Amino acid sequence: MRIVLATSAFGRDGGGVSAYNREAYAILTSAGHEVRVFTAEQTLPANPCLGEKVTVKHYPLTPQETDQTIIVHQMFDEIIAFNPDVLISSDSVWLTSLFPCFADRRIRISICHTSGHEIDSAIGNAAVCRATSTDWLIALSEAANSWLIGKYALDPKQIKVIYNTLADCPSDVKALIEKKCLDERLLVVFPGGSSEIKAADVVLKTLKYLINDGINCDLVWFGKTKFIAKFLPRTISIPVFLHGLMSRKEAVDTITGAHCILLPSRGEGCPMTLLEAMRSGTIPIVSDCPSAMREIVKDGLSGFIIRVGDEKGIAHALENLSTSADLRKTMMLSARDTYEKMLSPEIWLHKMEELINKRRFDRNKGHQVDMYNPQMLIPWHRPKMSWKQPSINYLKDRIRLFKHAGRCSIISLALRLKHIRM
Repeated sequence: MRIVLATSAFGRDGGGVSAYNREAYAILTSAGHEVRVFTAEQTLPANPCLGEKVTVKHYPLTPQETDQTIIVHQMFDEIIAFNPDVLISSDSVWLTSLFPCFADRRIRISICHTSGHEIDSAIGNAAVCRATSTDWLIALSEAANSWLIGKYALDPKQIKVIYNTLADCPSDVKALIEKKCLDERLLVVFPGGSSEIKAADVVLKTLKYLINDGINCDLVWFGKTKFIAKFLPRTISIPVFLHGLMSRKEAVDTITGAHCILLPSRGEGCPMTLLEAMRSGTIPIVSDCPSAMREIVKDGLSGFIIRVGDEKGIAHALENLSTSADLRKTMMLSARDTYEKMLSPEIWLHKMEELINKRRFDRNKGHQVDMYNPQMLIPWHRPKMSWKQPSINYLKDRIRLFKHAGRCSIISLALRLKHIRM
């Protein structure tokens, strides 16, 4: 089939939406589908395997920068020239908002990359803005499914839960697990940088328990970590390696070689780092925030599920893993088994092909021909703003953060203020 994949990010190095789209592109093309990508990025790194199939479109930061109706009309015409059977919006408000403009025969799919965390609500708005003209809404978790139904009063039959996927490791994973089980010292990874949403403050508090209890482990911390160094204890008995920002390959290699990954987030969708960990037998310790994490990880079997903000629970889980090689091996093999049975590309492709081959019977009937209508366009939904150039939504979000800060720790508040200044 001929498929259009429109998105906010595709070539950006790292995880999240960009990584999801690259995996989807690779799986769909490997299955024989012809895929044309339209990305909102201003530039796209050179990638010879993509050939001419990727068309770059710049997503203006503010509506004053350019007349977006002209740019989007050009994109619309290029899509029609490609003559797709299926339109997939993966965080592209341009494409989603124009769904009613396309010929009725074209199947329309919208992917929602959030489970409803309030800071990411704009992602949900972009995904459902033309729900009656959308065939299928893909939620990345049951939590996202419930949130979409409750917030937008959608028909449950329209929403399909499909977890993220990731190509398998090129190496022998069982041999890798055997090798990791021989290590006497636990290697723990936290990929959240200084993000308050990723619960960097909780990891800092966990570190104090690890030091006091003398747990035999090393901690590799990457992301934006320069700010974190200011909060580390002056005397520390556990090696903490602050690696800063990594390329995706470096991050994946680090996660693959670790025994355990910490994902104590306050809000998530279906994080690619979780999949990168489980496919290589790296044991996840995740929070119970509404997300795919608490649905994929089986507590005590393939990982640990800890209450949001429970640093004692994280430390206790790490202590158990550090003192029992048998427990580590059992959980590593179980994590790998979960990847094979729930998260493999074959499973993702099977579920996706069920959707791209059928129209929703009660979707709004559209025109028989493609008819661009600029009045349907929603031009932008997540502009980058600052205190000097604020939008109403930007100010509301920052005020909400200050109000919530009273319920957070001093470290958490400092992390929030740090991100506000950025």
